[in-house]
Amino acid sequence: MNFKKGQLVLYKGINGYEIGKIKRIRNDGKAFVWYHSGDTAALTDFDLLQPIINDYCIQDLINKEVSDDEQLF
Repeated sequence: MNFKKGQLVLYKGINGYEIGKIKRIRNDGKAFVWYHSGDTAALTDFDLLQPIINDYCIQDLINKEVSDDEQLF
């Protein structure tokens, strides 16, 4: 899989999934990825990452209001 600098990714860890952003890519199949708002990035193997393909709509999804009284069926 091809990853690129600045790409949003999903990491499957022991306790669940985390969203990250690739800071820097190495030539050995690993990348430094931010998983939080600090400046430290964790070295992560590409095999543990999945690309997020709808990153263009993340902010819109976060801003959506969810009403308890909406019927889904």
